[in-house]
Amino acid sequence: MKPIRRRSDALRNDELILDAALELLRQKGPDRLSTLDVSRAAGLTTGAVYARYENNEEILVGLWEQRIAEPMRAFLQTSLGVLGSTEQRRESEASIAQTLLDPASPLRPGIGLLIASTRIAELAEIITPQIQEWFHELGITDDLTDVAALQKVSVLSFTLGCLHASSIGMLQPADWKVVESMAHHILDHPFRDDDHFHEPIVPPPIRIADDNANREALLNGTAQIIARGGIERASLQRISRAAGLNPSTLFYEYRTRDLLFADAAAKILHCLYEARRTPNINSTPLIASSDAPKYFADPRLIAFRTQSKMYGPAATNGWLAPQGRAARRLMLEFDLAAMTNMAIRSAYTLVDEQGTAHAAESLLADFSIPL
Repeated sequence: MKPIRRRSDALRNDELILDAALELLRQKGPDRLSTLDVSRAAGLTTGAVYARYENNEEILVGLWEQRIAEPMRAFLQTSLGVLGSTEQRRESEASIAQTLLDPASPLRPGIGLLIASTRIAELAEIITPQIQEWFHELGITDDLTDVAALQKVSVLSFTLGCLHASSIGMLQPADWKVVESMAHHILDHPFRDDDHFHEPIVPPPIRIADDNANREALLNGTAQIIARGGIERASLQRISRAAGLNPSTLFYEYRTRDLLFADAAAKILHCLYEARRTPNINSTPLIASSDAPKYFADPRLIAFRTQSKMYGPAATNGWLAPQGRAARRLMLEFDLAAMTNMAIRSAYTLVDEQGTAHAAESLLADFSIPL
């Protein structure tokens, strides 16, 4: 009986550890989750946790394998249901909305593990091949001329993007109907084999300008370090070295780490949002007017759809290109930080509101479309 009891105790402890770790992951993110915190939250000794998981990173691996991978795989599978019949689409959309708007969903902290897996080796060894296997099973190929596969990638990118937004409080229940209507339009007007696309629009290097030379160096040094290892691992000494300044200069300009990161978040995010804007290439000034478009075949709406179809994928491909890696990593790391850091989330919200205002002005000026 003793071996059976020991196995039973080990299984019970593992459940306690993973339950506690998932809640801490939701509260703190992957970079601040610690064995000590997990043991306290689980009501176990640190020895009991170490007996099952060698270090913090292995706890994250356990969370992915035992709590997140299966619902994430199901979410991706469900997302592709929108490509089916009308009834399948309706059922898939209802399931997607339920997942996105559920604050207790394990997929919200799961997104954090996806982001962190690019720089945490233990996660990368598990998650990367697993995601690749899932995509293969879902019919996604490496052939860039495979339109059906690209359509699936677009759907998964869209739903994962919505999951990102919900994880940082930027997708509320009232927003879903708008998102759903946008998705319907995209699904009803898919890309065709004869569509022509603009070459990739690579985001420019992220460079922050400031009237204070020391602050400019510190802010750009901060951006470099965050892109490499995330916000939680961006130490002030590393930032000082990247800026080519002494730590004393850093503390003269910013008395605390929080002040530095608040300023960095606001300015870096502003640069990132500017880099994501579609170039101002309005070629239809003669069709703009004071009246808003009222029917689908309005020339202004046709021009807008044509531009979106041509330049949307070009902007996405530019961000995915090797030259866009630094900007992409910065955006993802701020996504990750905004899940648990309210100051970062506030900066994110402000910059997003400014981006929305800019988009509204552009739509109105170029196509007479009110937002």
